[in-house]
Amino acid sequence: MLCACGGPVVAPEALQDLSSYFYARWPDEDPAALEAGVTNLFTFTGQVDLDAKPDDRSFVVDPFTRDVVEELVEHDRDPADTVGVGILFASAFPPVDHLAHLTLPDGTPVEPSSPDRYDRVILEGDLDCFVAETCPILRTEAQVERKYLSITVLYTLRKELRWALTEDGERALLARSWNVDSASGGENFWILQGYSIDLFLPYEDGALRYQVSWQETEIGGLDDEDMTGALSDGMQGVFDAQEEWLIEGGG
Repeated sequence: MLCACGGPVVAPEALQDLSSYFYARWPDEDPAALEAGVTNLFTFTGQVDLDAKPDDRSFVVDPFTRDVVEELVEHDRDPADTVGVGILFASAFPPVDHLAHLTLPDGTPVEPSSPDRYDRVILEGDLDCFVAETCPILRTEAQVERKYLSITVLYTLRKELRWALTEDGERALLARSWNVDSASGGENFWILQGYSIDLFLPYEDGALRYQVSWQETEIGGLDDEDMTGALSDGMQGVFDAQEEWLIEGGG
């Protein structure tokens, strides 16, 4: 079993490459590109105890290069300056069920760090046509107010969702997101850049989730090691909130 002690460990080379691969190859017109990534992720995750505590299924991963996000963002930050953490999680709900919280107009019930504002709109496609695959991609935008202690930062988050097939012909749900620009809550709290992938692979009766967050954040008194732990804890908190929301019937 791959393990971590006292926080996320540096991911094995295969997972390092695979994490950035999903982000970089997202625009590829050939679906085989992302489908190959899904197959490889299944191979890797077979080595991980999904029932372990979060530290033992989370990993520090390297960032990608600026050219990958050049057309997406409105800042000039270099992704090489981000801290990246990926975490695995076994959900009791299949991939398609997770679309319910990924498209919530008000995302606050499933976003613990944004309890006051998470306003989302669909920019392209709609839920029904995306589920039916008559829309190949679903694009959303959210105004997110992230809270840290008594400080808040408001930023714009864009997300794209698409499907990919597994080797068994089942559908995996893939999402990629980014912060449009840098944002500040004052001298002690800056979200300079942020990117993520969120993957939902069919697994037993539910979904195998793999989420990676790359962040360059300045919070007074916290260093990169602190940030890796904060990212891991934050993603697990979102997993728990989304799972509870689905258990309660989605609302």
